[in-house]
Amino acid sequence: MEPQVQAAISDLDDSLRTIDSAADETTIRRSLKSILTNLNQLREYRIRLMPGKYFEIQDQSIFGATTAALIMVRGFSEHDLGRAIIPEQRGLYPGEVYPIEHLYPGSNLVWVPLDELPFTLVHKNAKFSQEAAYTSHLAKQTIAATFAVARKFLVEDTWLGPI
Repeated sequence: MEPQVQAAISDLDDSLRTIDSAADETTIRRSLKSILTNLNQLREYRIRLMPGKYFEIQDQSIFGATTAALIMVRGFSEHDLGRAIIPEQRGLYPGEVYPIEHLYPGSNLVWVPLDELPFTLVHKNAKFSQEAAYTSHLAKQTIAATFAVARKFLVEDTWLGPI
């Protein structure tokens, strides 16, 4: 494994731990840019290792689709993307009980609904509906949980094989 890939995994894991132990929304927001950058580095590495095959696997997996949606929002302001929600006051997922992994009593940062974004999701060369991807894989989900999904897709060998 290339040293920069190992560094990206290590940095990603450090930032994910920061989010999981964060006592406030500001700490989480500060980690977003770093996490998105590291996810993109790992994705680019996987694409280089699997020319042509990566996107086929990505498109067949919910974990891959979530990863693609996260890469899509990279570059937008992290302050526009997330909002703190308190599950005790407003449920996040019907039927889910907290605390569970990446969902805690108190404030949780979630991706805002599509209609609350202060910008339009338009990227050049998009091969999929960006609004549908955002709505299906990010909107109203906890930010920490979606990052954990992307990490599993890119780092663990379940879908893409050993890194």
